[in-house]
Amino acid sequence: MANLPEPPQWEDGIYQIEVSDPVLGGPDGITNRPAKQLASRTLYLKQQVEQGVSDLADHIAADDPHTQYAPKESPTFTGTPTAPTPASSDNSKKLATTEFVARIISALTETVSGKLSQEQNGADIPDPEAFVKNLGLGEGSALPVGVPVPWPSATPPEGWLKCNGATFSSSLYPKLGLAYPSGKLPDLRGEFIRGWDDGRGADNGRSLLSSQGDAFRSHSHNFDRSWGLENFDATAGYDVVTADINGKIVNQPTRSTVSVGGSETRPRNIAFNYIVRAA
Repeated sequence: MANLPEPPQWEDGIYQIEVSDPVLGGPDGITNRPAKQLASRTLYLKQQVEQGVSDLADHIAADDPHTQYAPKESPTFTGTPTAPTPASSDNSKKLATTEFVARIISALTETVSGKLSQEQNGADIPDPEAFVKNLGLGEGSALPVGVPVPWPSATPPEGWLKCNGATFSSSLYPKLGLAYPSGKLPDLRGEFIRGWDDGRGADNGRSLLSSQGDAFRSHSHNFDRSWGLENFDATAGYDVVTADINGKIVNQPTRSTVSVGGSETRPRNIAFNYIVRAA
């Protein structure tokens, strides 16, 4: 006795044996047809269930079985994800799209009192001078604090002091205190500034900020003179005499140079008011 063949396929219907059907056995016999169809259905369903169990096990074991979905916790989106843009008045937990954010920022900036317009490029700043000063970009800001500068006016600009030997507050001007630790400015009134020797040997023995008086360079003067005697009687005896440059015997008078010139030796110059950046 043999078993019916069971092809694993889905049978859409099960044949009903009619009263008029002859009794006919065998694999394709009409009597065995309903049993064969039921057996095929059963095997098909069994294989589908087994495959589903296997796929479900692989799905559960996978780290990211749904690659087409973003994780619920700390999702990382790829591509260009989009979302509905909420209304400007929406304060729910909906996603804030870039369109929503740009709209809100524009509404905020355009309604702020005293706002500065980007299109004006700073032209609408109420007090440009104070603004520049607050940025540390005031007059002479490119120069380091402590640098003396010739100024053509008796009054220095704001943030500057005269180089007149006065003391200053290092707590009020800390950067100036770094340049002049003594807390006293150099007195440059009526003075020339000279480059520090720094080991060159042209002006030995000088320290920074030291003063120096005026002086002539060491030198000497030479001149030639011819001497002679006029109507000299050698038999008459003589006293010690001197002669002038013409050879005539004369008495030796006291001579001196005439005092002319100024109180110092100086080059040509123009007077400026030396000032120093204080802050």
